[in-house]
Amino acid sequence: MIDLCLLICFVLIMAFTQRLMTNSASQAGKLAVEGYRSNKRALSVFILGMSILCILTAMRGISVGNDTKAYHDIFALAISDPEVLLSSRYEIGFIALNMFFALFTDNAQWLLATCSVITYACFVFYMVRNSKDLPFAFILFFFFAFGGIMNTIRQYIAIGFLLVAYDRVVRRKTLRAYIWTALAILFHASAVVMLVMPMLPYIRFRKIWILIGLAATAILTFSNLLYEVCLLIAPEYAHYFGGQYDGSGFWAVTYQVLRNGAFFVISYMAVVATRNRQRIAVETSRAASVTKTNSLDLWIMFIAFAGIILGYQINLIDRVVGYFNTYFIGLVPNSLKLLSRSRRKFLIYTILVVLIAYSILTQLIRPNWNSIYPYSFCWE
Repeated sequence: MIDLCLLICFVLIMAFTQRLMTNSASQAGKLAVEGYRSNKRALSVFILGMSILCILTAMRGISVGNDTKAYHDIFALAISDPEVLLSSRYEIGFIALNMFFALFTDNAQWLLATCSVITYACFVFYMVRNSKDLPFAFILFFFFAFGGIMNTIRQYIAIGFLLVAYDRVVRRKTLRAYIWTALAILFHASAVVMLVMPMLPYIRFRKIWILIGLAATAILTFSNLLYEVCLLIAPEYAHYFGGQYDGSGFWAVTYQVLRNGAFFVISYMAVVATRNRQRIAVETSRAASVTKTNSLDLWIMFIAFAGIILGYQINLIDRVVGYFNTYFIGLVPNSLKLLSRSRRKFLIYTILVVLIAYSILTQLIRPNWNSIYPYSFCWE
């Protein structure tokens, strides 16, 4: 618990330092990479903060993280019996990475460190290029991704590649987006759900889609239809339905539903209000571009909201929804930037209090969900 509190204090101090060095007024309406060119000190503090968290992730001990020991065992298998590893359930991209490092070292820490650097590099790329409020994005990174990178290495490498794919989609480089998505699938097969992302900017986000989506989600959640389809198509996954999410698990899903729902509603209202104000002022060609980007962001946040509702019926659905949740790191600060200063400050402080309280409460009640505390280095 002490380790968690110290890390939270570190993250808040680094974010506050970035905020002090940033002239928000001069950056309004610009991409973060443009605004921060005029304030290299603030960007340096952000890079320093991410680098320190990356070092903590790369140099963690074998007892830190739910799956760290398992990945040590996978690497040992790559050295001792690569044929068995090739026939295992793991994706070919991660197997190839293990076998490559096995050619040069028998120390699994080099593999874990490399995976951490790759993942953090992708997050930094996404946040600097696509977030208009890096200090707040840095805070959200800690609460949304830091623990996940410690626990689920393969999936977060895939998520990192998907963050780069998002940047390619925003810049209308669809082919490159699909290439990055394919790389993500090579590290975690569940990333296949993100093949839909490059298509989303071309589907205008409307109120009718909200109603249809929520109605379909309610039907799937409170009926056995999805379970029966699973039995028919993939019966080996039927054990993921029902039974697990009671007690603290039920409240964890409820928290995620409320959190994702609140983020979506805030973002939707902010985008709609801003679009109405700018409808006349913005020239036609630029307006079309804004609409496509907003549609992509709203689709991502809505899928994250509707998808997590299925968590009441499907165990571990949060692993799939996590692909969409991660984009909150950049999208939520961008949405808040559209609001007035007073409303933005109120919502930022409210979000901070909720995230900190939930993290501490989870660590007290269910520390096994995020077993990275107490932290230890690999040499200890």
